[in-house]
Amino acid sequence: MRAAAVCAVPDPQVDGDRIHAAVTAADGPLDEQRLRAHVRSELGQDHLVPDRVHFLACLPLTPVGKVDKQALARQFGPAT
Repeated sequence: MRAAAVCAVPDPQVDGDRIHAAVTAADGPLDEQRLRAHVRSELGQDHLVPDRVHFLACLPLTPVGKVDKQALARQFGPAT
C-alpha cells in the first residue's frame, strides 16, 4: 500500500513556500512526472501540484500515529 503526505517548506527564492510531496515507495516504481501529471489532472489546478516529490520507505508519524508534517518539513529543509 502506498501512502502520501504534503507539506509546505519556506523558500526565499520564490518569496513563499514550495509544496513537497512524500510518497512511500511500495510495490513497484513510481515515476515523479506521472505522479505530478496525475495530481494535475485530478485536481485541475497547477498551484496544487507539488514542486518536489520525495520517495520514502515510510512516512514519519507522531506518537498518536498521524503523519508528522513538521518532521517532513525539517527533513526536506529549505528548498534549493
